[in-house]
Order: sequence, then C-alpha cells, then structure tokens
Amino acid sequence: MLDDENGVLFVLKPDGRATGDAFVLFDEEGDADKALKKHKEVIGTRYIELFRSTTAEVQQVSQYLSFIRESRTSCENRRHIFAA
Repeated sequence: MLDDENGVLFVLKPDGRATGDAFVLFDEEGDADKALKKHKEVIGTRYIELFRSTTAEVQQVSQYLSFIRESRTSCENRRHIFAA
C-alpha cells in the first residue's frame, strides 16, 4: 500500500500498479458520513463504491499484500539460484 500524508492509503498490486482501491482516514465522523453519501455515484469519469472499514481491515489488506510480495520475491530469488 502507498501511504499518503493526507490519510489516504492506496492499495497497490504486487507489481506496483494500482488496484483501484483505497482507504481514507477522516478526522471527523461527519466528514466520513458526508463522503459515504457519494456511494454508487460517478466522480469525474469514475464510478465509485464506498464502504465503512475498520483498522483491522486495513491491517489485513496490508499483511496480505506484504505476504504476496515476500512470496514473489522468494520465488524470484529461487529462480536466480537455480539459473546460476
């Protein structure tokens, strides 16, 4: 995940490309409620879906992506060893 200083966490695929998912941390509950009113709307040219999430969900996604990256790196390292 890419952490932005403005409280936005963009979810990235193991190859670094965007998944289209993001987590947003709001300072005020009212701001989150206001944002959720945009659920299933179009912003610019993009259709969006918004859902409440928990800290545990953010951590779960982060841990899963770390595991995938580590597994991928491990496989790449093994290929290099066998190719030598």
